[in-house]
Amino acid sequence: MHRPIRSAILGCVLSASTLAAQSRAQIIALKSFTPLNAAAGDDTLFARGLQAMVASELTTNRRVQVVDGARAKSASFTVSADVRSNADSVAIVTRISSAAGADVRVDTLAAPANEAPSLAAAVAQIIGGAVTHSRSGGPVFRPPRPPIPRDAVTLYARAVVARSAGDADTAVRFFRQALRIAPRWTEPRRQLAMLNVAP
Repeated sequence: MHRPIRSAILGCVLSASTLAAQSRAQIIALKSFTPLNAAAGDDTLFARGLQAMVASELTTNRRVQVVDGARAKSASFTVSADVRSNADSVAIVTRISSAAGADVRVDTLAAPANEAPSLAAAVAQIIGGAVTHSRSGGPVFRPPRPPIPRDAVTLYARAVVARSAGDADTAVRFFRQALRIAPRWTEPRRQLAMLNVAP
């Protein structure tokens, strides 16, 4: 049975004028997600996979535009996150700051390790809501995603890294391997469609 994601809002100091809803899209610079327990070899990849899933979820929000951390100067907001994970659970501490750097919101979300897609969707909802002022904290409710084994998320992350390096063939291979482990997971299918290849 799907267990709800727990949300603990650690702090919120966002000025209403900064986050007032605007007709144009808010530009968000998504910085690297940093693993806090780098003892396991795939923690960095797992964090990278979560970051890619959050970015993908944000692209469905027409009120925001996501750029990578290297383009932070053009962004209205920057988002960074720390990821703590183990075999059983994963937690993401997300920090949202304005271009001026004065307004900061910190959220901590946690979920079972096999619910990483639901966790990424919840993080994306919080980020989108904060920067467009459409939601301001409180419990997060998203349609549940199917449980996904951690190995599938790691393969997905390997595919994202390969695609970023311009190696589409390797990316396709890893996306397909992720799908073999988690055939109901729609995100690798979407990425393969963007590469114009069949699952």
